[in-house]
Amino acid sequence: MTVSLHTADIRASYHLLRIGGADRINFLQGLVTQDVATVTPDTGRFAALLNSAGRFIADMLLLSDGDNLYLRVAASQSAAIQKRLNLYKLRSKVDLALITDSFCQVSWSETGGDVANLFGLPNQPGSCHINDAGGWCLVDPRHAGLGVLHISLAGQQALPASIPAECSDADADDYRYHQLGMGIPEGATDLEAERSIILEYGYDGLGALSWSKGCYIGQELMARTHHRGQVRKALLPARLLLPNADTALPPPGCPVLAGAEEVGEWRAGLRDRGLILVKQDLLAQAQSDQTPLTVAGMGIELLK
Repeated sequence: MTVSLHTADIRASYHLLRIGGADRINFLQGLVTQDVATVTPDTGRFAALLNSAGRFIADMLLLSDGDNLYLRVAASQSAAIQKRLNLYKLRSKVDLALITDSFCQVSWSETGGDVANLFGLPNQPGSCHINDAGGWCLVDPRHAGLGVLHISLAGQQALPASIPAECSDADADDYRYHQLGMGIPEGATDLEAERSIILEYGYDGLGALSWSKGCYIGQELMARTHHRGQVRKALLPARLLLPNADTALPPPGCPVLAGAEEVGEWRAGLRDRGLILVKQDLLAQAQSDQTPLTVAGMGIELLK
């Protein structure tokens, strides 16, 4: 199968936070949901930062160059995340530096082709190698279908000079549209800080949680919810049946209805795709009754 690639420059959306020092792994291990000891130059991970009540604060990709850890975080949250981590430094031998001019580009395929192999990587989430620019070529740790990320420091271009595939330019909105179709959220925009529970947003299936590591902030709620099977809500991708292309999308939090009953809420959208957070029992009943879903008076079709 010929792989038709799209590439988009998404550097404006993300910053890197470098964590150096002898205690860097132990320091971060007690703060995030992922097993930081498994992050190597060959393996990237996805993780979340929670508050003491187990509610979402931020998410991030975790990278290593062997000497330092790097957190790829949303640009809109980077300064706040750095400030929060500094509160926990105490006597730990770590130093934190925010890198705001890093390079980040993504390559993906809408046809389902194996993008990873084009860049010499196994088609497994988190597969990684250090590229010629001293940065990373990384299969997105959340899902291989999201594509391959090219990340480097100080604005250096990380893409190889030639790619053995048909390649077309895209932009950040095109990538976001692809991401929405897969039902994968961006924490900084799609979750509610200090309120959202990441298990309801599918973060376990995206590899953000380690169930075997030691304690971390917010672990109690994660463990209790996971082991009791009490995940009542689910985030799902949906297609919005727009009357026309100029129709305004619903705002986040707009109720999703099955008939007259509220079964969830609209969380995010672009063009005709969006994410809805639904109560699983009410959705199951609506599907059993074949009751159509609507939001702001417009029909919704689930994409999976």
